[in-house]
Amino acid sequence: MRRTFDFYEIQVPYKFESLEECDKKIKALIEFIKYHAKEGGYFCQGIIVSSDTESENLLSVKKEKTKGRGRPKVCKVISNYEMGPYNNPNGTVERRFVKVEAKEIKVKPHIHMFFLHNPSATFVEIIRVYIIDTFNGA
Repeated sequence: MRRTFDFYEIQVPYKFESLEECDKKIKALIEFIKYHAKEGGYFCQGIIVSSDTESENLLSVKKEKTKGRGRPKVCKVISNYEMGPYNNPNGTVERRFVKVEAKEIKVKPHIHMFFLHNPSATFVEIIRVYIIDTFNGA
């Protein structure tokens, strides 16, 4: 029998005061997912990360090679373009990408989650209800 898998991105609308608090909630969420996947016989693989950078001006993340031993340093590649007013030669103003000084925009820590599930709808609903119940007090 062939199994179908679905890919989900779950948006967590809650912001946290610190990265430590955010990481603590992520650890509890991982344990919740492990428990329910084992008890219900669900398949679940995914990525859960905490972030404190605005995603609109972040292009990518690269690994910078270090001289010698150790883990490569992770660097953020920041865009130096943003949507802004642009004056056309014919006198009209439109929104277009304009070049600005590249700067990292910090926001309150938040969570990004991406999952591969089977069965998908059931397990996503379990996670969604947990997030609403648990993070609502955060």
